[in-house]
Parts: sequence; structure tokens; C-alpha cells
Amino acid sequence: MGLPRTVRDCVYGMAVGDALGVPYEFMPRGSFTRNDMTGHLQKCSSGH
Repeated sequence: MGLPRTVRDCVYGMAVGDALGVPYEFMPRGSFTRNDMTGHLQKCSSGH
């Protein structure tokens, strides 16, 4: 893998991350809820 491909992948990753944050970017702090990821590892490791 060459440097140009790595740079391209980095730019794509930054663009996707930025796009995913848009819905929350200008919302006031505390105006949205978050769900914890507790228990998801147990579901994945049990095969369900």
C-alpha cells in the first residue's frame, strides 16, 4: 500500500467521521441522549 492510497483513505475516513457528527454538531450540550454499550460484548461472544 503506497502513501497516496493511505492519504486517500485518511481523507475518506475524516469525511465520513465529519458527516456522521453533523446531526449533533450545533445542538446544545445535554439536548440529546446517548446509549451505553454495556452488555453488547456478551451478546456477540455468545453467538446470538
